[in-house]
Amino acid sequence: MSSFHAPEYYELLGNRGGRLDREGPFLLGALASAPSNRVLDLASGLGLHAHYLAERGAEVSAYDLSEGMTEHARKQRPHPKIRYAAGDMRYPQGGPYGLALCVGNSLCLLDGRDSLDLFFQGVAGVLQPGGILITQTLNYDKPALKKPRIRVEQEQNDRQHLVAVKSFQPADTQTRLTIDYFEAVSGSVRKTSEESLLQHWTAELLTECAAKAGMKMESGRGSYDGAPLTPDSTDIILLYRKTD
Repeated sequence: MSSFHAPEYYELLGNRGGRLDREGPFLLGALASAPSNRVLDLASGLGLHAHYLAERGAEVSAYDLSEGMTEHARKQRPHPKIRYAAGDMRYPQGGPYGLALCVGNSLCLLDGRDSLDLFFQGVAGVLQPGGILITQTLNYDKPALKKPRIRVEQEQNDRQHLVAVKSFQPADTQTRLTIDYFEAVSGSVRKTSEESLLQHWTAELLTECAAKAGMKMESGRGSYDGAPLTPDSTDIILLYRKTD
């Protein structure tokens, strides 16, 4: 399993484009139907979702595998209702929670089916009866995601110019993601690279693992705006509820 190790770069490039405008209403709807306002945010990254929900009354425990990302989120998005900590999404702590979420395609960083089972069993163990789990992954069955591709993102401010070159190399069951960061600052250019293997989880497999852990899939969407889940959807957004 891998994680991102350049939080300052991810802050510049991963917090753009009205993300919370798209995702926030869906998360608030789930929180409203959860049995409590205690939220578990797994693979919490920059703390965007944790802070968004805390600002709206939730008590959030936010965990990320990267200690650097956790510390960055704690400094950039402090809130009295958020507890940030480094932790593995397969072994959640605390609870019981009314709502758990793992979004941003983070589940695809797990290294195999056994880890996926551990994730669902772990979340089920800390959810209260009737508690909700939301997962969002990419739909790697979509034809466009089966092709090798390169995406370039950049951001510039008074201090630095940052370019990220993302290379996606799909195979049968995995996509190899390589990110090369180029940062121009103080008259020089620095390069940093990171690499991850992304598993091609299907909605059917995720639902099977959830059911094995005692959670029933209540709804599936192809986007946060409520579009149905189809073979051509980019996203797989699933909402499960603990059955006991």
